Amino acid sequence: MTAPSAPAPTPHPDERQFLQALTNDPEQRVIVSVVSRLASWRRADRARPWVRRWGVPVFCLAVGSDAYTNPHNVGDPQLPIILAFCIPLLWRERRPMLVFALTTAVSVVALPAGVLTGAEFARVVALFNVGRHCTPRQLAAATGITLVQLVAWAYFFWRGRQLE
Repeated sequence: MTAPSAPAPTPHPDERQFLQALTNDPEQRVIVSVVSRLASWRRADRARPWVRRWGVPVFCLAVGSDAYTNPHNVGDPQLPIILAFCIPLLWRERRPMLVFALTTAVSVVALPAGVLTGAEFARVVALFNVGRHCTPRQLAAATGITLVQLVAWAYFFWRGRQLE
């Protein structure tokens, strides 16, 4: 038996009055429409947090599926690598540094294996969540690690292109 879902909360009356006042100004209509859309997404996210929790890893999985059409991929370890990028994202808000470390480790393994997938987008999501939920010191460390890894990836990729 499933529990009934809670209705999406309505905007606060003060928020409604503010948006109505801005809507009367023709120059502000675009801003009001963007703010209204973002507010409705936030209300929907709060009403159904499982959509974002599961949606982001599923999106990364879908983006990573391009690995099978990429002619530069050498072996066939794509599916385990794609899953290793995507599955930790389920815990990205509870354990952001652990998720960042896992996606970084998968990226280190995937590079010499010669597997390029779109699932590397999971590293961006993991770094974003470090920025949202961790201290500035942890964010600086994660950003530094990412920068070093990007330089190494560029060198590895460029060297591979030079050899062809």
